[in-house]
Amino acid sequence: TDRHRDEGEDCTLASGVVLRACADAADVDTVRTLNAGLLPLPCPERVYRSILGTDPRLCALAWAGSSMVGAITAVVETERASKAPTGALYIMTLAVVAPHRRSGLGNALLSWLLRVARRAPQLEHIDRLELHVHAGNSDALAFYGKGGFERIGVVERYYPRLEPPHAVRLRLRLRAETDTQRETERRRLRAETERERERQRHRETEAARGDRHRERDGET
Repeated sequence: TDRHRDEGEDCTLASGVVLRACADAADVDTVRTLNAGLLPLPCPERVYRSILGTDPRLCALAWAGSSMVGAITAVVETERASKAPTGALYIMTLAVVAPHRRSGLGNALLSWLLRVARRAPQLEHIDRLELHVHAGNSDALAFYGKGGFERIGVVERYYPRLEPPHAVRLRLRLRAETDTQRETERRRLRAETERERERQRHRETEAARGDRHRERDGET
């Protein structure tokens, strides 16, 4: 059986793969390299810079011997409700090398993050996990669906470099939400949708401006 200790401590899976928290800059570099080789889009550099400056347990690494074979990274998103702060752990990346997929390693990494979110005193205000998944990634959508995540919306053109360019926003509640939290969530999602629409309008305006410049250059 897997040997799990307290949240955020090293654990060894039945396969022999060891999970542990990110420890230093060398670990961060290895996670960056792993993600660059496995993910379709680069992870923002600010995420890597924040790992050691916040809670290193929010980045869990999976090692098979001396090789990193998987990792998960998350950031804290805190909001202020009317009476008390709430927040989400936003999953930025979850990557597993091909030979270790469908072995339960992805679930183990996600479980690590759940244990940290539920037990770490400094994260007691966290009431959910959230992430965006590419709408065309049926395997990832099925994986998170089996893990209890619900679909809470589609963000159009979230991934403009991918096809289709849309993202599905997923959420896993860690505890029951109040009416106030539900209304706060609805307002947040509406605001996020409007911001994304505004970004898309800006991209389209810039593209149209570029087309006009090219047309004028061609006339001269």
